[in-house]
Amino acid sequence: MMEIQAIGGYDGVGRNMTVVRSGRAQLAFDCGIKLDSFLLYYGNTQEDYEKLPVEDLVSIGAIPDLGGVKGDIDAFLVSHGHFDHMGALQKYVGEYSGQIFSTPYAAGLIKNRIPRKFHEQVLDVRYKENIQITPSLSAEFVEVTHSIPQASMVALHTPEGPVVYACDYKFDDHSRIAKTDYTKLKQLGKEGVKALIVEALDVGSDGKCLSEEVARAKVHDVMSFVDETKGLIVATTFSTHLERIQTLVSEAKKLGRKVIVLGRSFLPNCTLGEKMKLLDLPPGTLVVAKKLDIVLKKINPKNRGKYFILATGHQGEPTSVLSRMVDGKLGFQFQRGDAVIFSSRTIPTDVNIANKSELIDKLKHKGVRVYEDIHVSGHASKEEHRKLIKMLNPENIIPAHGSIQMIASYFKLAEEEGYKANTDVHLLRNGDNIIL
Repeated sequence: MMEIQAIGGYDGVGRNMTVVRSGRAQLAFDCGIKLDSFLLYYGNTQEDYEKLPVEDLVSIGAIPDLGGVKGDIDAFLVSHGHFDHMGALQKYVGEYSGQIFSTPYAAGLIKNRIPRKFHEQVLDVRYKENIQITPSLSAEFVEVTHSIPQASMVALHTPEGPVVYACDYKFDDHSRIAKTDYTKLKQLGKEGVKALIVEALDVGSDGKCLSEEVARAKVHDVMSFVDETKGLIVATTFSTHLERIQTLVSEAKKLGRKVIVLGRSFLPNCTLGEKMKLLDLPPGTLVVAKKLDIVLKKINPKNRGKYFILATGHQGEPTSVLSRMVDGKLGFQFQRGDAVIFSSRTIPTDVNIANKSELIDKLKHKGVRVYEDIHVSGHASKEEHRKLIKMLNPENIIPAHGSIQMIASYFKLAEEEGYKANTDVHLLRNGDNIIL
């Protein structure tokens, strides 16, 4: 008998966590934060998050509520390093003895956030490596493409059959830093998958998610066009999206611009990316997390065309570098003709939509030229989800990581593929359990 419990991510986007019980063992997939809930109540500083007690963060829906999880957790299986999948570990790591398994890049990001005394609990996993967790349970991490290096689907092998956790992924055959292991996924399908726990974020989008190759072409097109104005170019993107960061800084280098990377979240990600040879910043690049005003003083009306700035703030976060730049809080003033490139999309929450809209209005009021959605998604669209179903042929499907509307879209797709609601495709809300 196997029991699956929805802990977080089943009522909306963020704070992803699922617990699986098999025999006497209890394991967790992911343990993330719902960042917009935290932003709404407390602002956007890591210090605030670190100081707040678990009960306060649970009460506002920012981190998973583990009140319904009885006993120890034997292992955390972390699919990748995005904050909404691993950001709550620092709040719970001391309460459970289980080791934290993830690929090296995610493991490095986790260690950056949890107390040093718990670092020995974090173990690097290589693709194709079998991890024996208990005598009857093992796991393996399957390489997939996503908007962060070394993302994985996690296959948990149980006596009842494999459980495949597929949050998050896309099928991008033109990524320069990752390659989906289709062979392994098809092998799992032939062995017989007991349950597929799968993200629902973009299943309502028809067709296939565009490749990162398209994003490279978009960035090249816009930056070469903007460069002709000889104004300052500022771009913003996800700090963990190293493949996109590489594209942006490489284009800036081609244009002969000096690269400056500003923001606290960029520093550890870029440092780790360079250490693991996942990122190659141009010589002379400045990556700065503090005393930003001193760096920005280098830029004046006569030399603006010589600089490219990569800054935090792609969701319009009020305390991000980009927001503080436009508010004049860093001794910097945008000038008419400067350009800001959003190499990202707005994460679909009310807080993000409002923050980003306000930021863009401020930029336009100052005469800044704004280029939005120079981006492709990191999440599978409908036909990629269909392909995954056909490869794995799971006995049961549990949609996760999405609003009720997104999960309803997944139900519709599953029904197209012969599954029946409440029979072999299951609706779970946070806190719900299902026995398979």
